[in-house]
Amino acid sequence: MVTNRDPELADDVISATLPPGIYALHTEGALCGAVEVRGLRVQAGRATDVALKLDLLPRVSLEIAPEKPIAGAEIWVAIPGAPPGPAWVSVTPKGHPEDRWQNRTKVEPGEKGTWIRLPDEPGVMVVRYHEVVGDNLDRIIAHIDVEALAAEASLTAPTEIGTLEETSVSWTGPGHPGDALLISPIGSEAVRFATCVPTDRGSPATMVAPADEGEWAIRYVTGQSGRILARSPIVVSDVRVVLFSPESVLVGRRFDVSWEGPAGEADYISLAAGATDARDYLNLHLADHGSPASLVAPQEAGDSEIRYVRGTDNRVLRRTILVVDSPPVTLSAPSR
Repeated sequence: MVTNRDPELADDVISATLPPGIYALHTEGALCGAVEVRGLRVQAGRATDVALKLDLLPRVSLEIAPEKPIAGAEIWVAIPGAPPGPAWVSVTPKGHPEDRWQNRTKVEPGEKGTWIRLPDEPGVMVVRYHEVVGDNLDRIIAHIDVEALAAEASLTAPTEIGTLEETSVSWTGPGHPGDALLISPIGSEAVRFATCVPTDRGSPATMVAPADEGEWAIRYVTGQSGRILARSPIVVSDVRVVLFSPESVLVGRRFDVSWEGPAGEADYISLAAGATDARDYLNLHLADHGSPASLVAPQEAGDSEIRYVRGTDNRVLRRTILVVDSPPVTLSAPSR
């Protein structure tokens, strides 16, 4: 129950009977603005008194630049007529409670303006100037509406890629702090991803495909709320590698292997003796040296393996058997 005991504003007393708990007191007037006190503790059987001095509002106005900013961007809030004391500026989507601001920034005494970042959702926002009038006590003495325009983004990327293969993704977008490009499962929430590249690294972005095959999506995601501004579907499949080599070669002979593959960083084509670890080889050819690869057969006859090995994890992506033969032996006898 709330009662007004005195009609005079100067000595106005409001009383309320409330159950024990922690409350916020909010009062607002046309001439004195809004004042809020947070963290008031009400205890059973005890009265809690709060005295407020309501001063007349200073003549403060707010000016926004640019007038129609992009959602998620920083805007400059000029504060002509700002009082000399401490204050802060908040921004809230229009229609939301004023104490549920999404972003705020401190205004130091004497400053006539400040930067504040808008939420990354488009629509009308309310920028408010809060004058600090005591501990945990402030009042709103100015506000202004600003329309945040929807941010736009685009992606240019391949539609198919091999597992753990690098690819280049060109993008356009706002590039706000925290924005990123993600590779995420199709239909998943924005917070789920296998690869993340911040947009502050520029365009094009180098991204690495997931290790799992399937349907994925490259997304442009905002840093504040994870809004997806653009997406491009991509199919991740096992890497396609082809080796063209002779079926057999003589011991110690040099031979060429033509190949097709991702040519990732540190990838190589190697010759190994049978079923050995990928890192065990007789000789190798780095993939960035191009095709064909030049290899040398071992000095002993038998079966060897030609392998395409991914350098990032030493995984063998393709292998084929090479038969190493001894040179033919001919016998001659003296004629009789």
